[in-house]
Amino acid sequence: MFSFLRSFLSMMRRKKQEEFPKLLIEGKKESRDANENYEGSTDIISDEISRTSSRDFFELSPEEIADFKPPEPVSVEAMSAISVKVRKKKLLNAVIGLSFLIIIAAILAAFLWPSSSSKVPDFSGLMLSVAMEKGRSSGFKPKVINWEYSNKHPYGVVLSQEPHSGKVVSKGIEINLTVSKGQEPELPISSIHVSSDSGGEVSQGSVIGKVICIDPGHQLVAPQDEWVDPGMTKRNAGEPGVRGISTGNAEYLLTLDVAMKLNTLLEKDGIKVVLTRDTGEVDLSNIARAEIAANNDADLLVSIHFNYTDDPSENGTATIYPSKNSWTEAIYERSKTAALYIQKELSKSCETKDIGVFQNNEMTLFNWSSVPVVQVLPVYLSNAKEDEELALDQFRWKVAWGLRNGIEDYLRSL
Repeated sequence: MFSFLRSFLSMMRRKKQEEFPKLLIEGKKESRDANENYEGSTDIISDEISRTSSRDFFELSPEEIADFKPPEPVSVEAMSAISVKVRKKKLLNAVIGLSFLIIIAAILAAFLWPSSSSKVPDFSGLMLSVAMEKGRSSGFKPKVINWEYSNKHPYGVVLSQEPHSGKVVSKGIEINLTVSKGQEPELPISSIHVSSDSGGEVSQGSVIGKVICIDPGHQLVAPQDEWVDPGMTKRNAGEPGVRGISTGNAEYLLTLDVAMKLNTLLEKDGIKVVLTRDTGEVDLSNIARAEIAANNDADLLVSIHFNYTDDPSENGTATIYPSKNSWTEAIYERSKTAALYIQKELSKSCETKDIGVFQNNEMTLFNWSSVPVVQVLPVYLSNAKEDEELALDQFRWKVAWGLRNGIEDYLRSL
């Protein structure tokens, strides 16, 4: 009887041993599929059962079976506690991982995120065009606030800046630049005729019979491209002129109005005046305008234009004369002298900032002219205040009077 029972129990134990691993694996799989929050709990529960069971039933001898007491099953509370422990562990791992990512992101942001402040670049010694590009690419707003004569630096070189280079400031602020307008020219004092009975005033009457060619810049339709100089080194595109930034007034009409006013003033003083145009509906190249002055043996060709720039804060009065080259050598000195006289009187009459006189090497009108020539720029049409002033007839008379005074001073110096 005991032999049969032992054989039966041995058979049952082998069967249980064969089926138990399969059941455990299937139980774990079902647990994972049912709820991911219980991953790993099967192993913990199995360990708990193994810990609370001292010996397996099938390992007992027949004599021990009568005293065998099965282990107590794991309670629901124990299983719940184990599950909570697993969740807490997973939550803690997630918090640690997230904190690590936040720290890494903060470090990267500190090094890679663009700063709202920066050091001011050094613009001193740079050409204005280079300085403007460098400042804008660095996040600043370079702005010319002053032009000064310089014996060391040529025209267009930045002399100083504020704030100074290296200072840490907020990006987007304006950097004020002072720019060289070249070496200060000297007036030919020895050529000025002063009457002994005039109280030191420049002699009157010497302007009668002189010839002035007035060129109102631009026209209704832009001219064709033309050669810069008689050597035909390159071509300049025809310019249509601009309009006032505030009023929308066309430059070619404003230059014509000032030219007609100047014509009236000069003719009253006995000066012969030749106009390159008296209407906007013409088709005149700059070469043709220079030929008109030459054909009339003009003592001076005065081309009237108005300034324009991308910087709406730029303002003031300037006068341009030819650079010295093989085409302008014969007229260079007299053109420079005329520019100095006209600039002085024009800025005084208009009560504008005196920007100064400048040379230019690539203006078609200059290089094709056989008579002394200047281009005047009384105000900026790109500056709203000056544009609105120029729209007033009274202000255009101020421009004309300034030109008249400067031209006559030059004529008296001949």
